[in-house]
Amino acid sequence: MLIVSLVTIPFKDEGLTRMANAMIGLREIYDLSDMTVVNSNDILVQLCQRLSLTSAFKVQDRIISDFIEGIIRLVTVAGTFNVDFADFKTVTQNSGFGHIGFGKGRTAEEAVETAMDNRLMDYDFKMTKAVLLNLECPKHEEVERIHKITTEISDKYKIRNIRFGLKLLDISQPRAMVVFAGVTSGMTRQLCGIPIRR
Repeated sequence: MLIVSLVTIPFKDEGLTRMANAMIGLREIYDLSDMTVVNSNDILVQLCQRLSLTSAFKVQDRIISDFIEGIIRLVTVAGTFNVDFADFKTVTQNSGFGHIGFGKGRTAEEAVETAMDNRLMDYDFKMTKAVLLNLECPKHEEVERIHKITTEISDKYKIRNIRFGLKLLDISQPRAMVVFAGVTSGMTRQLCGIPIRR
């Protein structure tokens, strides 16, 4: 069995009692989960300053729907280099905190960068335990350029375990799903002192 949890931290303005209760809940969920993805409402508002609160929450809803769709596509869409649910489970099992992001771009590099930046927590990717990268690219994409992306991630963040999938499809622009498992976060450490699993 694999348990991946997605948790939202309330606004600081909602008060100390509400935040303290949220931290108790986060700790309990963390202890029961293989990987916990945390979203901060305060960071959401910072990223969506020009949007109404309702629209900002829709951004968060889209992140959740992308999460579900990404897992489904990982399992159901065949590729040139396949990663599947077994790879997802290996990467995320007993990993602690994690980031799951999705992105599109004019190039594969841009799609991956967008997926990595699409986060609502102050995660640090350095010394991450493991990474799963699933790319969907137009059929004309050069495989050598794709390989360069994984090499750059490995070198920049000192990650040895990268599971890579590539699907060449009839699409107009690249899409990326990234899973960083075993990340660190100053915010969660400060709020509830949860140790990082190693």
